[in-house]
Amino acid sequence: MYCISISHRLADIGIREGLAFSDDEKIAFTKLVKPHTNIVILSTCNRIELYSDNENIEYIMDRLCCFKDISAAELKNYVNVFEGSGAIRHLYRVACGMDSMILGEDEILGQVKDAYYFANGISDIGYEMHTIFRGAITCAKKIKTDTFISKTSVSVGTLVGNMIAERGIKNVLIIGIRGKIGKITAKNIKAHGIDIIGTSRSHNTDERVELDDIDIIPYNQRYEHIDRAEAVISATTSPHYTITYSEVLKYTHKPKLYIDLAVPKDIDENIVKIKGSELYNIDHFKSLAESNNRIRLKEADRAEIMIDNMTDDVIKELYFHSILKEMDNIKSVMDSLGYEKIIYRARDNMSAEEFKKFIEIFMGEK
Repeated sequence: MYCISISHRLADIGIREGLAFSDDEKIAFTKLVKPHTNIVILSTCNRIELYSDNENIEYIMDRLCCFKDISAAELKNYVNVFEGSGAIRHLYRVACGMDSMILGEDEILGQVKDAYYFANGISDIGYEMHTIFRGAITCAKKIKTDTFISKTSVSVGTLVGNMIAERGIKNVLIIGIRGKIGKITAKNIKAHGIDIIGTSRSHNTDERVELDDIDIIPYNQRYEHIDRAEAVISATTSPHYTITYSEVLKYTHKPKLYIDLAVPKDIDENIVKIKGSELYNIDHFKSLAESNNRIRLKEADRAEIMIDNMTDDVIKELYFHSILKEMDNIKSVMDSLGYEKIIYRARDNMSAEEFKKFIEIFMGEK
C-alpha cells in the first residue's frame, strides 16, 4: 500500500482547506483513478490522505494536482509519502490518534472508518486494502481499550464537562457563554445531556444557531437565575467579579459547585463560605490536564509497541495470502529437500533469534 499525506504537520489550514475533498469530489476522483488503482480518501480538518495500492505514486500525485488545480512543485512542499510497511504503520498510527494534534484523540477513528466504508461503497477496494483498513480499525479499538491514551483528557472544556457529569449535576449556569472558552465548555457539557442556562450581553440572533437548546438570559439577570443551577461556571474577560458572595446570598443559600475559568478571576473566593459550596479555578484544570498529558505520553510508548506488533501481523497475513497458491509447490520442494537441509538453510538465512524461534516451533516449545 502507498499513502500520500497532507496534514497539519506540513500544511496550514488554508492549504488543507484547498485540498479537502467533499463526498462528491471523492466519488469523482475515485472514478478518475479507478482504472489504475484502488483508493481510499481520508479528508478531515487536519489531514487529507490518499491510500492507494498502485506503486505509481507520481500518477496519483499528478491526478491530484489536476483535480485540485495546484502545481506539482507547490504540492510537494506539503506532502509526505509512505510506502509498503511504512504506509500501513502510518495508517495504524493515524487511526489510533497517534499522529493527531491532540495525542490519542477519539474522533479520527470514526473518520477513518467512514473513509473506508465510503470508498468501498463507491467500488470494492480489494483484499489488500480491506485487510489493512480492518486491521487499523481493530488496532485503534484495542489501544483505546487497553491503554489510558484516550481515557485521560487534556482539554479544559472536557475536564470541566466530565466533572459536572460525574457529580450527577443536571443544570448549569454559564456566564460568558458566547466567548471562546464558554462555547467550548458548553459543548462538552451538552454532550452529557445536561441543561444549560447561558448569560449573554449580546442580542445578535445570528449567534443563537450555535447555542441551540440553551436558555440564553441577559447578563444582568444572572443572579435572578442562579438558584436554578446546581453548578455555576464563569468564563468572561471582565476585569471585575461576575459573581460575588454578597450578591449570591440575596438569591440563594444553597451549596453549589463554582468553576472559574477566567483570568483575572470572575468569582469571589468568599463564595465557599456558603456551606457545602466548592470553587475550582482555571489552574486546577490546567494542572489536571498537564498530569493527564504526562500519562498519555507514557502510554504512547505502549501504544507504539502495539502498533508495531499489529502492523507486523497484517504484513504477515498479506504475505501468507499471496503465497497460498504456491503451497503445493512449497510442499513439494520441502519434501524433496528433507528436514535436515531445511534446517541448515534456515540456520544460514535467519538471524539467531529467528532461527531459535523456528526450531522451537518444531520442538513444541512456546
